[in-house]
Amino acid sequence: MQLEQDHPQVTHILIKSSGINGLDASGVDMLGNLVTRFRDNGITLVFSGFKRQVQEVIERTGLAEQIGRDQIFATDREAIDRLLRILA
Repeated sequence: MQLEQDHPQVTHILIKSSGINGLDASGVDMLGNLVTRFRDNGITLVFSGFKRQVQEVIERTGLAEQIGRDQIFATDREAIDRLLRILA
């Protein structure tokens, strides 16, 4: 959120997600709210590197649709390549 305040021209934020080991119901709600808040402010959150168990929770809870499946990448490289194409 500090990045958003300091750089109002930002349109995309990449979140390296490999450090997330688990996701409970409150985490799903928090991520969903964060995605919506940023989207409402014109910023797209992009995620890379979810661990398998976290990805399963995201799929099962419908959070993948809320985030946007095209904003979730298996690797950092895939996410960066996509962002470079979008922002070029």
